[in-house]
Amino acid sequence: SFNLESYLKILGVVGQLVAIGSDFSQGPSDILDEAVRKKTMSYLETYHKKNLDQLKSEMEKDQFVAESLPSTYSPFDGPDFKFLRRRPAPAGASTAAAAAAASATASGGSTANITVSDSHLVPSSATESGANSDDASLQSEEGSGLAGTKARSSSSRSLDRLPVMVDAPQKAGTPTVGSKNQATFEDLLLNPNFFQDVQAKSYRDDATAKGTSRTDDQTNTSMPFIGPPHLSSSALFVVSCIGQYLHMMDVLKQIATEVFICLVELVEYYIYNAVMFSTQDKAFHFITLSEPSRNLLQRLKEFLVDKTPTAAAVQTIINISTNIYAYGRMLKEVTEARRNPDIVIDVAENLFGLPFRAVCAESIQFVGSIMSALEPYFRERLPANNMFTGFINDTIKPIPELRVFIYRNVAAKFLKYEEIPAEIDKLKWLVKEVRMNHNPYINNVVNQCKILQGRMKSLGDARVPPLSVKAVWTEVYAQINQAFVDGFSLVRKCNNEGRALMQVDYRQYLSDVARLAPVKPQPDFVDAYIKGYYMTENELEIWISKNHKNYTHRHLACLVAVYGGSEVAKKYRQRLTQLVDDLKGIDPLKKLAANVGM
Repeated sequence: SFNLESYLKILGVVGQLVAIGSDFSQGPSDILDEAVRKKTMSYLETYHKKNLDQLKSEMEKDQFVAESLPSTYSPFDGPDFKFLRRRPAPAGASTAAAAAAASATASGGSTANITVSDSHLVPSSATESGANSDDASLQSEEGSGLAGTKARSSSSRSLDRLPVMVDAPQKAGTPTVGSKNQATFEDLLLNPNFFQDVQAKSYRDDATAKGTSRTDDQTNTSMPFIGPPHLSSSALFVVSCIGQYLHMMDVLKQIATEVFICLVELVEYYIYNAVMFSTQDKAFHFITLSEPSRNLLQRLKEFLVDKTPTAAAVQTIINISTNIYAYGRMLKEVTEARRNPDIVIDVAENLFGLPFRAVCAESIQFVGSIMSALEPYFRERLPANNMFTGFINDTIKPIPELRVFIYRNVAAKFLKYEEIPAEIDKLKWLVKEVRMNHNPYINNVVNQCKILQGRMKSLGDARVPPLSVKAVWTEVYAQINQAFVDGFSLVRKCNNEGRALMQVDYRQYLSDVARLAPVKPQPDFVDAYIKGYYMTENELEIWISKNHKNYTHRHLACLVAVYGGSEVAKKYRQRLTQLVDDLKGIDPLKKLAANVGM
């Protein structure tokens, strides 16, 4: 019957009394600890099930319109994170860990090495003698939810500084608290100047991430943000829950592991449903995703939809055998959420629901950034340090790719990409001389891009933020490049003059779209393919070996088939063909059967 704040307050008092009793008696309090554990586990299960049900309800009624947030918005200003307010660290405290964190964050790495002494992690209600009366009084359960978070975020009062000591030369303009070498957790997270370059790099990497090739930068767990973010109301509910569950871990140390697993379930439930909502009409299959992303979605599907999780889904790094609260326990009791039927995703004028999809994509990115930013606080409260590492690898790292996947699928609807290879295939590429004028199909491609630009502008930044616009155009240009190579690979009869004309066409396209969007097409993919026809035999073999992952089997097979014309020895062409088949894992028997029509 207690709301969360009241329950945690009572348990906090009980914990203090138990500590005093243990010190006085010089003995353990095992019986009382076990009684508290059983009661808190019962409360946790009820509380967690209620939150999962509420999240499902929030997502089903949510139209995923971006919430209006102040420019100074910070989730840490809300009442759900107020317990993190701390006293400044004492002078002379070790600062190497925070310096490593700042260095890792600036380079796009993980913040896993940030650590703060446990003696400084005392709830603010117990340490701030000068706190205002509204801080001294605990918020009601309703006040600590979404409405409370939004109300506090617009207030001029900011969260008290969370101390992190930086043992490094301080840059000019860096905020200080108490001493010249002392920065704060808030500085590292919320200072726009500190994170400006990091965020730009993070989103640039995410926008160019490919499902078949993921670099360390594209999968970094440090996903900083600069407010106000582009969030749905259900995402704000999840952020509020993150603060509440972390608070529970702070007070209910006996069941901190179980609380964290419940939070993982909640976060993953949101990520899964947001991705499903925005990709139900997907043009690209999930098989195009990397293995970690596929595993995350498959695992959650088995719990939420199939209700019969496989052994592989159950045996996650999070599921510790000694833990009485196994991962997925509550997920099997809640059903998959259903997208609000009022959301329109099939109308070209609103770019097939791009505003809705943008909110989904940026919301999961933001939720991931919150969990990543709080990494040192979770690690301090978890007895098994590998639990959070497992969560980072299984859930956080796939988020940038899932974000890109959402934009990739909606971008596939914007242009008639299939017309490009069809038009290229109709043309004659055995020409006697290189024309300086391009072929007409280029005008059609450019006109479609201009129409897209107009529709994007009509939606406005409030509905599709600049980061989303860049991600969309990056995907559009990538798919146009793919269509060019698809078309050029269809050409069976071509000479050097024809290849030069291909370059004239592509260069004209690049010139015409150069100023349409905040990003430009990356020409390397198409240029390298055309130049393959001009390489020597040894150069082509080396190029295929190095770049075969970037092109389909048909792309490379067609390149080899027409390479060099009749001047190339049949034996060498067969060797290149075998190389392509081996690199792409083509079974020769199946290939033979297909060729003879079996």
